[in-house]
Parts: sequence; C-alpha cells; structure tokens
Amino acid sequence: MDEEDAPVTIDVESSRTANEQGAAMDQVSYEHWQASMTNSSDVFPSARPQPLTLPDGKPTIEAWPLDQSILHLNHGSFGAVPNSTLNAVAKYESQANRAPNGWFPRVGARIRDMRSQRAATIREFQGNMSRLGLTAERIGKDFGVSGSRVKQIITLKSGVLEYPWIIRAYLLSKAAAQGVELTPFTALRGNPHDYWFLDGDFIDRGEID
Repeated sequence: MDEEDAPVTIDVESSRTANEQGAAMDQVSYEHWQASMTNSSDVFPSARPQPLTLPDGKPTIEAWPLDQSILHLNHGSFGAVPNSTLNAVAKYESQANRAPNGWFPRVGARIRDMRSQRAATIREFQGNMSRLGLTAERIGKDFGVSGSRVKQIITLKSGVLEYPWIIRAYLLSKAAAQGVELTPFTALRGNPHDYWFLDGDFIDRGEID
C-alpha cells in the first residue's frame, strides 16, 4: 500500500486536549481584552491621554461650534470653523450690511493695505535679524526647531498667528541685551494681550513647535 493510500488515523484524545487548550487560551485572551476595555489604563498606560483644554481651562471642543452630543474623533481633512473665525466673519458681515455703499467700494483698498502690512512685516523681520546678526538657523536652535521652521514664521507662512509675535518678543529681548535699536514693527505693535484674536498667554510662554 502506498503511503498516500494509507488510512488517516486521528488521535482523538490529543485532538480533544488541543481543543481544550485552545479554548482556554481563547478565554484568557477574551478576559484580557475585556479587562483592557474596562480598565485600559492598567493594560495600556497611554490609552487615555489627558483631555486638551483651552488657556482658560475650558474643554478644547468649546473653541468650535461642534455638537457636543456627538463624539468627534477627527476633523483633519474637513471640519468645523473655529468660533473665533466665525466671530470675525460675523463682524465684517455686520459692517458690510450696516453700510454696503461704504463697505464694498473700499474692499480693494483694505486688501491692498493687508498685503502691504504683510510685506512690511517680512522686511522688518529680515532687517532686524540682520541688525542683531541672527540667522534663522540660530534662532531655531534657541527654540529647539529647524531654521526652515523659523523661515516659515518670519515669512508669515506658519499658519499660527502667535508665532510671529513670539519671534518678535525674542528679537526685542536680544536687542535690549545688546543695546541695539530695531526697526519698529508696523503691524506687530503694542501688547498682544490687547488683540482679541491672539492667545496672549500662548505668546508669553514663548514656545514654538
């Protein structure tokens, strides 16, 4: 009889033992999973991060007009507009609706003024860094970030309104220490705490990511 034609024998007792062991392992795995679901902090210490809060201690979700009865896991590709932006839009819409004939003819001039301020701020950063003998790489080293990150900030491309103010404060501090007079910033002027759209406490911390 060829080997392939030989009858297949099954060790019933060994099979039963293996099945029982497998079932026991499955039960242990299930109980471990169940425990992790009920007390994940014991099994996965980092599974429950501390909730994010706003500077005033309120939950971060309150910065958006999100329905808090819904669990929002992510709004990366698309999402709600922050309340601060909505408030700014409402303010401009109110101005436009109160006096349309005065508002709309001046829109072009307003845009030109903003572009002019942007260009002036970039020149002022570059000029003042030159006066202090600082490069983007040197500033980045002091903040623990790359020089390219600093270049993003001083060209107003970082996407964080507070970052240019942090660099401004850094330059003013360096100028005071060296006794150097800087070119005044035309747009970044005054106390950032006086601007409703800025997080003054964030600026005071002086941290850049």
